[in-house]
Amino acid sequence: MIVIPRRKLVILILFAVLFTISIGIERNDEKAAFSESITKVIVVDAGHGLPDGGAVGMNGSIESELNIKIAKFLEKELIKKGFTVVMTRTDENTIAEDGGSIGKRKKEDMYKRLDIINSCGADMAISIHMNKFTDSKYHGAQVIYSGNFQESKELASHIQKRLHNLPDNKSKRTEAKAPKGIFLLKNAKIPAVIVECGFISNYDEEKLLNTEKYQKELASVILGGIEDYYERYGSYESFRDR
Repeated sequence: MIVIPRRKLVILILFAVLFTISIGIERNDEKAAFSESITKVIVVDAGHGLPDGGAVGMNGSIESELNIKIAKFLEKELIKKGFTVVMTRTDENTIAEDGGSIGKRKKEDMYKRLDIINSCGADMAISIHMNKFTDSKYHGAQVIYSGNFQESKELASHIQKRLHNLPDNKSKRTEAKAPKGIFLLKNAKIPAVIVECGFISNYDEEKLLNTEKYQKELASVILGGIEDYYERYGSYESFRDR
């Protein structure tokens, strides 16, 4: 038996209390960003929205129109599987208020999207976009992930692997960490990715992206990647404990 002097015992007790408080604070910080259990709530964000149409394809395709079509197909697929879906927009328009310059409305639109992502208690956010480059030879779907959380990278990896299974997606691109300037990914408080569904600056891929068949296939494989993520990790807590 070890005898501890009373003064030392008091000091040890105080230290233990402070240690417990510090752990509690750390855990509270985690709860601010993640749910302790699976909510099965997912934000689906269709990028852009008129008057901000986004990129324009070689044949005149408007990115925002393609984004909302794929986002709606993804919404339907997720609901069938029992997920709750929060859409940042549901039609071809911006979610900003009318009036003001396009730049002002775009800024308001982005902040509203971010508020939805961070306030609805979702497990993750999936943003749908199209890619464009000056050289028309580039093609292929690619997932860009937030650098805030390791979970974002894992989610991106699962979706990217599923994209490789698409017969018409001939480019085997790999997921990539987003540059720091991408507003939604930088400021999201939950795991978040952008799925660049293809290059509308590529003539053949633009035609493909305009077909309902391919739009549904893209939605299906994105769903598959999400399900793979849930099956592998389940939630933030199980991810951290693995």
